[in-house]
Amino acid sequence: MSIWILAFVLCAIFATIGFFSGAIRTAMLWLGVLMASFLTGAIAPKLKGLMPKIGIVHPLWVQVAPYLIVSALIALVVYGIGFGIHHKIALIYKYQRDDFSRVKWERMNSHVGISIGLVIAVMVFFSIAKVAYAGGYLTAQVSEDSNNPPWIQFLTAARTDMQSTGLDKALAALDKTPEQFYDASDVIGLIYHNPAVQTRLANYPPLLQLGQRAEFQEVSTDKEYNDLLFGKSSFGAILNHPNTQRFLGNREILEEFQKLDLKDLKHYLETGKSKFDDEKLLGRWILDKDATLTQVRKSRPDIKGNDLIAVKNGLARLPDMTVVAMLDGKAVVKTEGGAPAADPNAATPPPQPPPQPINRPGQIRGPSGPRGPQPVGNRPPAVKAPVVAAAPVLRIGGEGEWKPGATGGYDLTLQDAGGKQVKLVASIEGDQLTVSKDNLTLIFDKAE
Repeated sequence: MSIWILAFVLCAIFATIGFFSGAIRTAMLWLGVLMASFLTGAIAPKLKGLMPKIGIVHPLWVQVAPYLIVSALIALVVYGIGFGIHHKIALIYKYQRDDFSRVKWERMNSHVGISIGLVIAVMVFFSIAKVAYAGGYLTAQVSEDSNNPPWIQFLTAARTDMQSTGLDKALAALDKTPEQFYDASDVIGLIYHNPAVQTRLANYPPLLQLGQRAEFQEVSTDKEYNDLLFGKSSFGAILNHPNTQRFLGNREILEEFQKLDLKDLKHYLETGKSKFDDEKLLGRWILDKDATLTQVRKSRPDIKGNDLIAVKNGLARLPDMTVVAMLDGKAVVKTEGGAPAADPNAATPPPQPPPQPINRPGQIRGPSGPRGPQPVGNRPPAVKAPVVAAAPVLRIGGEGEWKPGATGGYDLTLQDAGGKQVKLVASIEGDQLTVSKDNLTLIFDKAE
């Protein structure tokens, strides 16, 4: 219903303008609207950089406002020229024609102005309808919340009305919106309605490198923003959040998103499969300490109990570890928690002097210091429990690179506990990644 209310309002407005402006001025307004439809697309993009200087800072309006301003200025300038032409013709009928001719001309001028005004109304209606047809495709997928701004509610209602009345078929023939916009709308709708796939989105290979940027690292720790994204909040609230505006205003980030194959991204979000599956190493791999310990048992069936406990202690001291293999051949190891690794270059602390004996009341001082409690009966002397040292385990971290191995598998270059580069051999079987060096092995599971 809203789209037809818009049509009625436009017809009323421009018919009134045509009646009072007359045929000449209204015809010039029509010419101005026509010129604006051809020239705005070439001029408006060049004015986006001026928007912040006139107080328009919202990333969405920075994109839209230049088109509105340019089209309005062109139409008004040409409309203003019409006032000069109308004035000269009006003077002729006022001073050089008889009153009967003047009255006939004025009536004709007003009635023709109404007709031309209705033509302009139809043109403006279809211009707005084309925007609502494309924009409403997006807002209709994310407009469940009633707290959305009025413009989102209007676009959604207009798109629904078009579909129910069949107007969308006529607009589809006029629509020149890039198909990429509709693919992006499908992806946004899929993510909005399925919070579970948001984690999968971060593992999409082309987005792995983008996720290492400081902006996205900060967002991952912003609880308020994450509650908005994962809680299916108002699309308007998400759009107006400072983090969203910062992303929309970052040209580098937008250019990276424009390079994405959105059809493949949508298929990946739906199925977990993408065109990058042939390169098995790409993605996030999470350290599986239990699987690593099991692998040690399999590879060393004769391992002694104390040695196995030592290996288990060494793995327990390892931090939670994630290996991220990206499309450009880079690899990053992220760690969290765990005991710090011993620094081989650290200076040895100086020996501490032995504690001096202290005289306390009731103590009996012997030749070598105070004597403690005397043994009772035939109690055997205390025996210290053996200390099981942590076995050496593979420690990796930092940034490095990966490349296919000469005999299958992959060659990884990362950093060891001392920060030195170390070359490792990696192999993949199913959803498990095995990284090894010098008989030391770590096993990682693929993050979905």
